[in-house]
Parts: sequence; C-alpha cells; structure tokens
Amino acid sequence: MSAAVELCAEELRRGDYDRYLSCLFAPPPARGRLLALHALDHELARAAVAASEPRLGEIRLRWWFEAIAGAYSGRPPAHPAAQAFAETGAADRIPRPRAESLAEARLRELDDSPFADRAELTAHLDATCGAVVALALAALDAAPGAVPETARWRPAAPGASP
Repeated sequence: MSAAVELCAEELRRGDYDRYLSCLFAPPPARGRLLALHALDHELARAAVAASEPRLGEIRLRWWFEAIAGAYSGRPPAHPAAQAFAETGAADRIPRPRAESLAEARLRELDDSPFADRAELTAHLDATCGAVVALALAALDAAPGAVPETARWRPAAPGASP
C-alpha cells in the first residue's frame, strides 16, 4: 500500500473502526479503493461536526469539492484521502458526479434544523449512507444494476423490530 492509503487506513482505524475492519475483508486489489473511499467519506462527515460554526464547515466542504475535482484530474491536493482516492483507481470506478453529490449531501448536516419529515430524512440517508454503500460496491466492481437497489436505505415498517 502507498503511504496515502496507509494513512487512510490508520485514520479509519482510529475514527471509524467498523469500516476499517470491513475494508480488510475486501480482496487486495479493491482494499485500497475502499480505504480511500471510506476515508474520503469520513473527512466529509467530519467537516460538519469539526467546524465551530456552519460557515467554517461550508468552507471545509467546498475545499473537498476542489479536492475531489483534483483527484479526478490526476492532481489531488496534499491530503491522504484525496491522494489515495486518485492513486488507487477509486476515481476510475466511481463516477465523478456521484462523489461530488456525496459532498453536496453533507452540506445539509451544517444546518441544525430538524428534517421536515421522514421522507426528507430518508432522502438524506440515501444521499449519504446509501451513497457510500453504492460507491463501495462500484469500487468493488459490482454489477452496475445491482448497486442502486442494494444500497437503497429503507426505513423499517412502524412497529417492526430493528
């Protein structure tokens, strides 16, 4: 693994241990792509909670839009997640609009107001958690038709146990 991928793995091990462990089960060619994807998502999700005010979180997320663009153009900034995303081939398997929409969805997390209804919450979960699952399947070279249905978040029926 490259230094950038190793740094992503270490960051995930410390900050998102479950995803780190799940990456270890991936076949070696895909492992680096998954580590890079999950490190990228970890950074995007952290942007909203790490900022002391929403405007700073927005600036941080806007920087990630540029970092994603750099990864797709082969000129990622000096950040392990962006560099690993570019060098592992994750950017080759994940369509750029999908990666950008993941960053866009994280902007909603800067707003402290509650979701208007269950449909809005479900849409947000699909755009964040569901999108990461879909992108992970793409990084694993899953059949394209299987990705959206497999990743779609579905709320449990009222009264159903989790």
